[in-house]
Amino acid sequence: MTLRTKAFIVGLFSLLVGVSASAQTQIVNLRTESMETPIGIDDARPYFSWQMTSDRIGASQRAYRLTVAASQEDLAEGKFVYDSGMSFGDSSINIPYKGVALRGATRYFWKVDVMDEQGNMVSSEPTWFETGLMGLGWSRAQWIGSENIGASKYRTFFNIDYDVQIPVGSTKATFAYSVKDKNNYITVELDVAEKNAAKFIVRYAVDGEVKTLSTIDVSDIVTEANKNQKHSVRLEVSTPGYHLKSNLIASIDGVMLKPTQGVSNAPARENVSSGNPYQMVITPYPGGEYITDWARLHSIGFKQPKGQKAEFSNIKIWESNWNTVLYTDPVETHKVTGNGALQVWEPYGLVSAPMLRRNVELAKPVKSARLYVTARGIYEFYINGQRVSNDYFNPGWTDYRYRIMYNSYDVSSMLKQGSNGIGAMLGSGWYSDLNIFTSVNVDPYGIKQSMMAKLVVTFEDGTSQTVVTDGNWKKYDNGPVVRNGFQFGEDYDARKEVDGWKDGGFDDSAWEKADIFERPAAPVQIQAYVGLPIQNNITLDAISVSEPVKGTFVYDFGKNVVGVPRLEGMKGKSGQVINLRYGEMIYPETIPTDPVAPYTIEMYKKMKGQVYVENYRGAISIDNYIMRGKKEGETYQPIFTDHGFR
Repeated sequence: MTLRTKAFIVGLFSLLVGVSASAQTQIVNLRTESMETPIGIDDARPYFSWQMTSDRIGASQRAYRLTVAASQEDLAEGKFVYDSGMSFGDSSINIPYKGVALRGATRYFWKVDVMDEQGNMVSSEPTWFETGLMGLGWSRAQWIGSENIGASKYRTFFNIDYDVQIPVGSTKATFAYSVKDKNNYITVELDVAEKNAAKFIVRYAVDGEVKTLSTIDVSDIVTEANKNQKHSVRLEVSTPGYHLKSNLIASIDGVMLKPTQGVSNAPARENVSSGNPYQMVITPYPGGEYITDWARLHSIGFKQPKGQKAEFSNIKIWESNWNTVLYTDPVETHKVTGNGALQVWEPYGLVSAPMLRRNVELAKPVKSARLYVTARGIYEFYINGQRVSNDYFNPGWTDYRYRIMYNSYDVSSMLKQGSNGIGAMLGSGWYSDLNIFTSVNVDPYGIKQSMMAKLVVTFEDGTSQTVVTDGNWKKYDNGPVVRNGFQFGEDYDARKEVDGWKDGGFDDSAWEKADIFERPAAPVQIQAYVGLPIQNNITLDAISVSEPVKGTFVYDFGKNVVGVPRLEGMKGKSGQVINLRYGEMIYPETIPTDPVAPYTIEMYKKMKGQVYVENYRGAISIDNYIMRGKKEGETYQPIFTDHGFR
């Protein structure tokens, strides 16, 4: 595999660049709402700013006259919608508009005339700003997305329901979950071997060492009379704090199990939540130093003891915050005969980030076009195969219970007479997935992303056409972004790419109709984007690359950044997985002679030169790219996440 790597640093950039001294006084850096020629101003009384530059020492502003007009011609001819008149003073920052009410979706032109300290008038060049919708409405646009939702293998808060039946002649049924690999997993076992003494046993394996967490007497639920009948099991799984532990509340036939009652070998106190007598706590690494992704959903299945038979059915994974099913097992009943080994499968990655599109026919030459778009979540919007902007993570983070921002774009040059393709992909962003550590902040605003958009096209003949998100859009749930989240990273399966889906004329007949979502509650305000967008400001090339372990390459960019990598020219086989980890330092070349426990000299020798990720503890910051296998090479840059790294 060959690889070239860059890093794109994502951030906010708001430096007002000054103009070098010249032979005259000038008025420069005209800004509306602190932005240069902004599109989508929703403030009915925007603020204006400017700067004076001069090569003359002592030059200053004595007064100004600010004028605004509905066109550049009106501005030149003195047909103003606002004229401040001569206002004395040196103020030039955040001067408010005080004219007639501004119209929505309208471009206004303005300039400022300044009187300097000698009484000379200096005029700026005209500039402009454009208002947003400002109450014009969304022309019956609807919120669209996909009702289908899947599970992430790194999910930390989930519930598993299943039915189990132990046939006559067998005595054990063992279900497995959080199966990271053959050496790291959790099992729950129903054991009816002893008469009138049915047990529910929780075990877990860490790096191959199997431990028993709890043995619970369930003989009052699973009796001699019903032990060979079907029983329903519920596992409520969560993680506290930094995701260094895995919590479990188990129920059989609707009865919660108390791990400390009625059992002589009940778990140690530290393995039971002090705040909930039903909650068991698995601490795989008591020191917490080695945790990365142990306490997660991962794979599920069975670990039946050799020769033991059991039937597992109606397996379902769901979450509690929004009462949403994340996975339903397509196999109605698993009749399992044990061989002592794990028999598992992946219940995740089955539903991808929603892809939405439609074809738009434009019968006339296009003069101008504006796109207004918002999302509950974040979005990437495309017209005829191209991103509509250089922004990332739009429409930004607000408290979606009260306010949602929308973005405005000039897309005049992206549309053409004839067939046009418009599409979008939705990501979790701040709306859903995990944005902090506790369960209340898992999917804090919702679990299904949705989008609303309005495209207004003005033709050369003065007529217009409006296209909105509605039932005419199509959706696709099997695209390449199979997992995404700000905290957890992204999985991108290039084998699932759909060529041409962003282009006009694409055949989307196999796609399903987009789902229509409810509008936000009446008090929620949908307002124009406030502030500067998140964009790439700096591109770094790796200053060094090393291979401390065969097949593991460490790229050093020389400084700590917030951004994403861009991997160019990758060549490999279809299905090959490129795993990306991030850190701010590497294990030292010089081995400490007296390392701090639990680290040892042997560990330092083994990890020398590799990226240090232990300080992430339970935070997942991992991207995975699955190669398509293109002979000409492949390029990958994460779409819906970013990272902090060197």
